[in-house]
Amino acid sequence: MPPRWASGTGGDILRILQLIKLTIANRGNMDKNTFSDFRSKINSYLDHEMSPEDQNNFLQQIKAMPDVQDELRHERLIRSKLRENLKRPMVAPDLADRIKNKLPR
Repeated sequence: MPPRWASGTGGDILRILQLIKLTIANRGNMDKNTFSDFRSKINSYLDHEMSPEDQNNFLQQIKAMPDVQDELRHERLIRSKLRENLKRPMVAPDLADRIKNKLPR
């Protein structure tokens, strides 16, 4: 039986893993360090860790870099599929209130 967090079907999880493998294989001609730097920037961009100015600079920088644009699209797709297929565990509706009531005032 899969863990509670993995509510997607085995086929869904397999497709997600295939996307990850495809992303790794599609690095193109970029060297390992440069690719790693852009992976870090892609994650920062998608996690909203960049300032609006840094986001714009990043998007301008990758306009002429199809490998990085592909990587950004793949990462968005992977994250989307994970959100669609991995459900959060159910918690009691009153859980937040019970926790708040137990906190010292």
